[in-house]
Amino acid sequence: LILGMGYLPGAAQNLLQGIINQYAAVQSIDTCSASLTVSDGAHFLPGDRILIIQMQGAVVNTTNTAAFGNLVDLGSAGWYEFATLDQVSGHTLRLSHRLQHTYNPAGAVQVVKVVRGSQATVIAPVTAPAWNGATGGVLVLELEGTLSLQADIDLRGKGFRGGLADISSDNNCSWLSFATAYAYAAGNWRGAAKGEGIARFNAGQESGRGPTANGGGGANDHNAGGGGGGHGQAGGQGGRNEEPATFGCSGPYPGLGGRAIGLQTERLFLGGGGGAGHENNNNGSPGGHGGGIVIIKAGSIQGQGHQIITDGMAATTATGDGAGGGGAGGSILLDCPGISDLQISARGADGGTVNNAGQARCMGPGGGGAGGLILLNSTDIVTTNTSPGNPGISSNSSVCPDGQQGAQAGNPGFTQFSNFSIPQSSRALPVAPVIIAQPQPTTACINDTTTLRIEAIGEDLGFQWQINTGAGFQPLSGPQADSVRIIVGPSAQVRVLISSPCFPSLMSDTISIQGVLPPNPAFSYTASANSVQFSSQHTGNALIQWHFGDGNQSNDTNPQHTYQEPGQYTVSLAVTNACGTQVVSQVIVVGQAPQANFSLSQPEACAPALIQFSDVSTGLYSTRVWSFPGGSPATDTAAQPLVLYINPGSYAVSLQLQGPQGSSTLSLPAALLIRPYPIPSFTYQQNANTVSFSNQSQNAISYTWLFGDGAVSQAVSPSHTYAQAGTYAVTLNAQTPFCASAYTVNISIQVTSSTTPLTEQSAMLYPNPFQDQLFFQRLSPNEDAWYFRIRDVEGREHMQGKLPADRVLQTSTLAPGMYLIQLSNRNELYNFKAIKS
Repeated sequence: LILGMGYLPGAAQNLLQGIINQYAAVQSIDTCSASLTVSDGAHFLPGDRILIIQMQGAVVNTTNTAAFGNLVDLGSAGWYEFATLDQVSGHTLRLSHRLQHTYNPAGAVQVVKVVRGSQATVIAPVTAPAWNGATGGVLVLELEGTLSLQADIDLRGKGFRGGLADISSDNNCSWLSFATAYAYAAGNWRGAAKGEGIARFNAGQESGRGPTANGGGGANDHNAGGGGGGHGQAGGQGGRNEEPATFGCSGPYPGLGGRAIGLQTERLFLGGGGGAGHENNNNGSPGGHGGGIVIIKAGSIQGQGHQIITDGMAATTATGDGAGGGGAGGSILLDCPGISDLQISARGADGGTVNNAGQARCMGPGGGGAGGLILLNSTDIVTTNTSPGNPGISSNSSVCPDGQQGAQAGNPGFTQFSNFSIPQSSRALPVAPVIIAQPQPTTACINDTTTLRIEAIGEDLGFQWQINTGAGFQPLSGPQADSVRIIVGPSAQVRVLISSPCFPSLMSDTISIQGVLPPNPAFSYTASANSVQFSSQHTGNALIQWHFGDGNQSNDTNPQHTYQEPGQYTVSLAVTNACGTQVVSQVIVVGQAPQANFSLSQPEACAPALIQFSDVSTGLYSTRVWSFPGGSPATDTAAQPLVLYINPGSYAVSLQLQGPQGSSTLSLPAALLIRPYPIPSFTYQQNANTVSFSNQSQNAISYTWLFGDGAVSQAVSPSHTYAQAGTYAVTLNAQTPFCASAYTVNISIQVTSSTTPLTEQSAMLYPNPFQDQLFFQRLSPNEDAWYFRIRDVEGREHMQGKLPADRVLQTSTLAPGMYLIQLSNRNELYNFKAIKS
């Protein structure tokens, strides 16, 4: 007989019965040293194989809603693995390797000493201690050869505990209100105790109809049934209590079935406990316990008609109060290639039945527990059973027929055939971290992003990069790893702190990051005539290239360049460094400063006068502004403007120049003298064929008389004797050095001794200045045809022909300027001077 030993050394004599494993609760885990602190280390020796398994620790919804008890996170609940003990010292178990999974001792972690051997025979029922909230509920066996069964391996009801029926008997219900909450504190008569599951109870929420994960909910007041425990699927809801009496207190809020965990093939769970039935007369029944966990690794199993059982436990019958829910089936994992003649069961248990004892009442029975989980690593035909438990029955009532009162069966469990193996802790013990390659100093462009790297070996390393820009080292923000991307500044120092959960931190070498500014070209220059001295103001090491704008280049830092021609040139400086190329350009001017000067077509003229001005300035300039006060136009920017002066007078003229080399202005206050136009006029007296002329002209200094018979005189007021009678056109030209005007009068000569008045004839031409039309007016009517000739001041003829009948000349084709206009007919001749504006 072997009982409670870790290793079975023999062969046929290895006989098993009763409780074969040893248990201890894990109080703390040191992952660095791969050691466990346990509640009792007395039964463990170096070399022992142990199972580490976390029983609880899931997170559930705890709001007072229909979602109460829903799984939020499994956490570490259900993780398990084999490990080998390296050292045992008191309560400390040191493992040979680190664990694969992460466990939380607050979630009820236990170690189970694995019974090992070559082969063994079960000679009497083998079981495990019931789960007590810290240890138990698990059987583990590992054999190299065959396990033979001459009795059952039975862990029925060894799993999570059902809710206790322990409500004080002095409570009483109220027919006016119902207990509807999903959770009450332990001992509150409004709700019965919940069944246990993979989530620990939240303080103050131990009772009431809401399930806690896969633990069934306790029934609410009054006398309702508890919910069945759950596993992979949900347990069944408990039954309602109906009170036919007028003021009877019904119980319409029974315990809800334990929540479904879902099919989990890598975790193992105890079956959920059923919730307790509600009681107020100490006659309710508690919830049934869930089934335990069986883990067997063997070469084969010869069942010989026996069973491996992890069924849930049925709730007991209630006699006058609500009944509890049935427990859920547990978990069975058989890592055995060959299995024969074996029955495997992880059934859900039935809910509790209520005996109403002939009263006129219909109290609530319990819900059925869910089926459990069977995992097989075998293709042999085996008999498995993960069926759910049935709901209890409310019976022996004087008013209600026997029935479930809304109680429900649990849901079936899962059976999975797959090629799996039990997890083994195989991670090597941690080694101290070592830096293999330090980060390297970096030179990069400012505002660029650069990546720094460090190579280190070790496990679970943490990296914190730190930077010092002048105010001490500060952690870099953002994700931290063995490489980091940073934006380059002018200069900084960087290092990385490497942390390890098991060893002191390491600090890397401090490296420098040198920021390089992009090229920032600028230049100045000094010009002397056509020679220019250039100076570059760039910083740092760089390549330079000048383009002088005339096709020439230079790579000197401060070149001197002579231009062949004065003028404006676009000079560019290109500076290149590791951060790229930048170009800056300026427009420069070479040559002399401007010197304003001008000439005019004539310094004196008669009004109206059209004067031609010419810009004869020297040097470089880009703008020119003339000022002609009293002239038209008054200002101009042309190189050779034409200006009209209407009135006599002395006129100022100025020319202002502006250029890249400066400005210059020439102002002459009396640049131009405009004199009045001569006005010819005369009177005459005739004595026979002799005519005496009296000069009445104005503004003239010399005169020319044309007497019409070929004779000419420059006298001021001459006398002239005609040789024969006739009509003569006498013309007086009144002259100045700059202009002249003619006045013509037709005189009739009759050779007689008497004095006869002469017939005067005269003509007018207007307007003056003119634009597109000239009008001719004869002072004395004469219907003869008139002819015209128009010449410029240099004698070039521009127009000639017969004057139109309306005596209007169309002059739009004439360019602006001074013109001499002659009008004549067979007897008369008139000369005029006019200006086209």
